[in-house]
Amino acid sequence: MGGAFRRLSPRVRAPVRDAAADRSGGDDGPSPASPDGGGSESAARVEAIVADLVMRESPASQAIYRRLSREPRDLVVGALSAAAQRQTEWNRYARVVNMLGKLDDPEALGVLRNEIGRKSTFAIHAVRAIGRMTVEGAEDALWDVVKSGRAAHRRAAAESLARRRVGRVVGPLCRLARRRGSRTPDQSLVRALRSMGRPHDLFVYLLTDTTMDTPARVEAMEDLEALQRHLNWRRLNVMNLLEGFAQNPRCPWREAAEQAADLYYARRTLLRPSERSPSDTLVRPASGPDRTPAERLVRPVAEAVTADPSETERPGFLQSVLRKLRDALDGD
Repeated sequence: MGGAFRRLSPRVRAPVRDAAADRSGGDDGPSPASPDGGGSESAARVEAIVADLVMRESPASQAIYRRLSREPRDLVVGALSAAAQRQTEWNRYARVVNMLGKLDDPEALGVLRNEIGRKSTFAIHAVRAIGRMTVEGAEDALWDVVKSGRAAHRRAAAESLARRRVGRVVGPLCRLARRRGSRTPDQSLVRALRSMGRPHDLFVYLLTDTTMDTPARVEAMEDLEALQRHLNWRRLNVMNLLEGFAQNPRCPWREAAEQAADLYYARRTLLRPSERSPSDTLVRPASGPDRTPAERLVRPVAEAVTADPSETERPGFLQSVLRKLRDALDGD
């Protein structure tokens, strides 16, 4: 037994010495801890995870996302981009682009915009994936699709913007809807506005959006007022809604409602300060230089008040009666 053990022991110890030489940087190639070897291993892991994402029938997306989040982001985005271009089935394509949207990364956003530009059959899933992103530039990408995308893509982008529930999307959606339709507005954009809620809800979004100033809020309210018939609303009374918010002492956006109400009332009145010169203090009609007889009553004091000779020479029947009645009351 002792001789057999001594004969076998050198054969067992030889591989151990070779392995130690490999770990110390022998002649057999780079060690796994070297930079080149580590990068190739990371790329192989990412490819395996992406393949697992594509091939699974019911993938656990959250678990796969956690696995991908531990890998280098540039490798993950590159692998997902290559996988998206290879897919020929919509469900597998949707899994890949949804994972890109879940990364919420500027590089991933660029890949999704390229997918929309490729005019792929399944590019609508890329639009929806962008709608779930909060990274800077995602909202601008959706507006680009709304303005110049296909009908289906435009509808998906408008729905994604409406789901954000922010006031800054209300005015542009109204104006784009009215611009696209000659007689009737773009119904896909109208449906997106309707999905945001009733007038009370949209006014709350407008008044609570800190990225908007008072003129932008009032302009969006006027756009809603012009579009109310197509939104299937009853008569929209902007002043009543704003005064309701402003008169509620517990309303958090009371101050914003008061400012909006003052500006809306000023914009709805017929008269505004004269623009003739800085010294003018009176007002002029808002309708322009072509005045109606009623508007001639109000004009800057610098203008000469001249009566129409035809009116003074040939007064009408009612004017003659009123003049005689006034003279009789005066005692003449």
